Amino acid sequence: MEDRSLIRVGAGFGLVGAAIAVVANLLHPRTPVEADTVWFGVIADSTVWNFVHFLIGVAILFVLAGLIALARYVRDTPGSGWGTITLIVGVAGSAVALVHTGIDGFAFKAVAERWADAGRPGDGAVYELVQAMDAISGGLFNVFNGTLLGLVPVLGGVTALRSGVFAGWVGVVAIIGGAIGVALDVYGTLGGELSPFASNAVLTAGALLATIWAIAINWTMFTASTERAEVVEPRTA
Repeated sequence: MEDRSLIRVGAGFGLVGAAIAVVANLLHPRTPVEADTVWFGVIADSTVWNFVHFLIGVAILFVLAGLIALARYVRDTPGSGWGTITLIVGVAGSAVALVHTGIDGFAFKAVAERWADAGRPGDGAVYELVQAMDAISGGLFNVFNGTLLGLVPVLGGVTALRSGVFAGWVGVVAIIGGAIGVALDVYGTLGGELSPFASNAVLTAGALLATIWAIAINWTMFTASTERAEVVEPRTA
């Protein structure tokens, strides 16, 4: 496969992945209430929980294809090294994100439904089990958020700025969006605690900026000229 085809196909998948991520984010249930039992009830009662997380899993894989295209697209520019590092972190983050999506979207849902069937108790073995699932899901999400929604946009923003083949605002938007994701992780690690409403708002803002970056770079790569994407093979003597 030519580089031109690889870049266009990868960018196309990246665009679709970003669109799916937006839809999944809009459909994902939320609550401004902090109580564990309220959140567990939201998960147990949701009729779209499994489907939303299926969409998230698909989006992760498609966005990863876009990162592969990005690393290839900038390989002959000053941003080449940054593009490679972005891809490596993206692969690691995607692996964790897929594990989180499976646990949060399917295993956690099954346990929450079992808890609901038991009468939604505030203590006991079933309650301890659903709390354990919540802790596992939360830990994986912190890594997911810090890498795929944090470091990857920051590194991708630097890649965009260093490569010189994207509009300047694209890199800035990515760095700001990614910095929000990283800041949330650092704040939580240091013991800080935002209200569910505030954390949802801040997280959504960062994810939105990262999504704008993903759409912008993939659209640029998808519509790029043949000369930019095609690699000229050296002549043989």
